[in-house]
Amino acid sequence: MTGLESSGELPPVAALSREQRRGVHCVWCSAALSVRTAVDLGAREIAVFGSTVQWFPRCCTTCRDSHPE
Repeated sequence: MTGLESSGELPPVAALSREQRRGVHCVWCSAALSVRTAVDLGAREIAVFGSTVQWFPRCCTTCRDSHPE
């Protein structure tokens, strides 16, 4: 999946905390993530000030099972 808008599964980027956007907290429940607990959800593209940029959301294993893509 390449576009956030097309995923339908992730919360809007604007609604996420800085830590969630950076991938250190789960995008759904805000739990702190470590190398062992983080699940990579793949690169996503969003438009920012007229440019396309990538962000790399991550989640915890509990939320991964609750929010299949």
